[in-house]
Amino acid sequence: MKRKDLMNLGLDKKTVGQIMAWNGMDIEREKRKRLELEKKFQETQKYVQDIEKENKTIKEEAMYKKILEEIIHAETGEKRKMLIAFI
Repeated sequence: MKRKDLMNLGLDKKTVGQIMAWNGMDIEREKRKRLELEKKFQETQKYVQDIEKENKTIKEEAMYKKILEEIIHAETGEKRKMLIAFI
């Protein structure tokens, strides 16, 4: 509510001032809470990105390991050449 609205309700200036101050404190408290939540969200996003990056690395390593095993166990030289060229 605005100051004028409170005055129209018949409240005196002191009461209106107190209400406005409480409202201001509430607004500041909400801003701080929002900023804290945004900071936590950003930290969580960074953590998720780090995990996704690590997962990608692990998957790539597993893929290369599988290809190397196939190269080792390849029955013909031609198949080996194809796999080595793939890497």
